[in-house]
Amino acid sequence: GLKPKLGRWPLFVVVLRTIVKEAIMVLLPFEDLIEAAKKGEWELIDQSLEHSHLTPERIRWAIEKGIVDPNPDVRDLAATVLQDSDPKRAFTDEELKILLKRMAKDDNDFVCYRIAMALYKRGDHGPAVVEMMAEAALNRYIHKEVRKCLDEF
Repeated sequence: GLKPKLGRWPLFVVVLRTIVKEAIMVLLPFEDLIEAAKKGEWELIDQSLEHSHLTPERIRWAIEKGIVDPNPDVRDLAATVLQDSDPKRAFTDEELKILLKRMAKDDNDFVCYRIAMALYKRGDHGPAVVEMMAEAALNRYIHKEVRKCLDEF
């Protein structure tokens, strides 16, 4: 009847565990992503950061708090939010000043690269942004994201 054939049951369990794990990750509140960043849990962040997290409030958090956080991984999360957010949401002049300053001085290269992509997507193709994009294009961990950004914008 309903007994699974030997050998198929473990595969079913693995698939079910994967589905449950992915469902849990998708539902993570943004505050949990901040905590994951503090712990350097980038696999969890990469699997869980969704478009629904990219709200105007989160963009404000990223600019006002996230990119100035003492933790480099929290700054990276903030820069990722800015990079992935809707490019139609323009930055104000004050936000641009903050972002350009952070891009020029952050000691976490990924923060600089992601801010550059966020600015580039919004039409800032000035020398500082283009130079940072060129540097990012040489980074083996982020070069595919840079190429995608250049191709799309």
